Amino acid sequence: DGPYTIRRIKDGRFLAKGESLKASKIEPTSSGIRIGRQLIRSTRVEIVPSRSPSIWVGTHQYRGSIRLIRHSAKLVLAINVLPIENYIASVINGEMPGSFPKEARKAQAIVARTYALYQAVRRRSSEYDVYADSRSQQYPGFQYRDKNGRRLAGENSKSRAIAFATLGIV
Repeated sequence: DGPYTIRRIKDGRFLAKGESLKASKIEPTSSGIRIGRQLIRSTRVEIVPSRSPSIWVGTHQYRGSIRLIRHSAKLVLAINVLPIENYIASVINGEMPGSFPKEARKAQAIVARTYALYQAVRRRSSEYDVYADSRSQQYPGFQYRDKNGRRLAGENSKSRAIAFATLGIV
């Protein structure tokens, strides 16, 4: 949803830029990754938007940037890269209803942060730290669309306040 640049992950080299990707299909090619009509001659790239949140992957909108890694001839991994506190703000709402007491939601933030940091160390050699679903923690991103197309908040001002109120606590 706006201006972006594409850079190679390995060395940060600038590869492309544009004003908007607007519902672009991503697919692996023999020499890299096709993003819409653009052929990017690299198998590991990062789409960096000029503002955040602005990247949609399927039905979820995310803060930060998206890494695209050609995993095989038929698969490209999409990995959201963002500051941990933004991740925690979304996980709080993904794992616990907003109607729960504030102190319980603070405890959820601390547990979620502890788990994410542990996984980052444990999976150091992996392309990503955690899954966005129940294999790790429910991470809906900034917002998402339900099956009827309604936009639902993945985070909100209360979950962001809780994430920053517990900043650094594990």
